Amino acid sequence: MGFTIREFSHGETVGEKLLAMRREAKLTLREAAQLTKIRKSYIKAFEENAYGDLPETLYARNFLKAYVHLLGGDEDYFVDGSKKNGELATLLKPCACLGVGLGPGNFWWPAVL
Repeated sequence: MGFTIREFSHGETVGEKLLAMRREAKLTLREAAQLTKIRKSYIKAFEENAYGDLPETLYARNFLKAYVHLLGGDEDYFVDGSKKNGELATLLKPCACLGVGLGPGNFWWPAVL
């Protein structure tokens, strides 16, 4: 399946693009969730730009890549494009480790690792 790489339109969000791609592929949320093994609520959160409803950074970024792959898009392009638009800034916040002291305040940065 071919696709054309275009810059994100001014004002167009990652969620709007994902929703349009899913509709073009004629997939329901349920079908997309079954095919990717990603919870329907997470896919909906991406499409609605509700990043606070997503799991920790590492999971959310990989879920985004898997979902974009299903839709026939370029995973890295979407992740990079969403970072440039500042949409996934909430996904780059530090994650609390479970009692493991990896640094000041027991935080680690999955985006750096």
